[in-house]
Amino acid sequence: MNPRERSPGACSRRGPRHVRGLALVCALGLALAACAGPINAVRVDPTVVQADLGRSAITTGEPSWPTRNVLFERGLADAFAAEPEATLAELHRAMVAAQGDPDLLFALAELAYLHGQAAKTPEYSLAAAVYAYAFLFPEGAGLAPGRFDPRLRIAADLYNWALAAGFASADRVEVVPRGGTFDLPFGRIDVAFDPAALRAGDRA
Repeated sequence: MNPRERSPGACSRRGPRHVRGLALVCALGLALAACAGPINAVRVDPTVVQADLGRSAITTGEPSWPTRNVLFERGLADAFAAEPEATLAELHRAMVAAQGDPDLLFALAELAYLHGQAAKTPEYSLAAAVYAYAFLFPEGAGLAPGRFDPRLRIAADLYNWALAAGFASADRVEVVPRGGTFDLPFGRIDVAFDPAALRAGDRA
């Protein structure tokens, strides 16, 4: 039989299947085309880009992008605004379980500082200082941030500003460093302070 000469039965069996397959491919193509958005570029003022990249709890009062990424990855992007203390407690547990993960330490430092400023609670400001110090100077097998890590400068500033907030006077006008045992959201910390350290020659 000539290969081109096929019985009606063969055509009826293969024809509809071929049509269904073609229809399926077309439908998938249309679906993908509908889902794919146009790709374009928008020119933005470099100062705007720099400001967005340089945002942090210190410079703009907003979490930096590394901290935002931690919140997004853990599905907590909206939780911090609604329940900051519960969110910080969850991140603290995750950090302990991860044995001092630097990404979590940095995020905790920023978020604890922001909450301490908003709620005017010194225990969270002191916690921010502890987190920032642990990020900058990890113990054991922990890795210190590289010299080109943009979080390095932010963490150093966070440590300084968090200490100032944690030891602020009642009217928050000046910093009053002092020793003692202080409460933290996750425990307590003993601080040793020698007033003589504030003297520079004959001046205090």
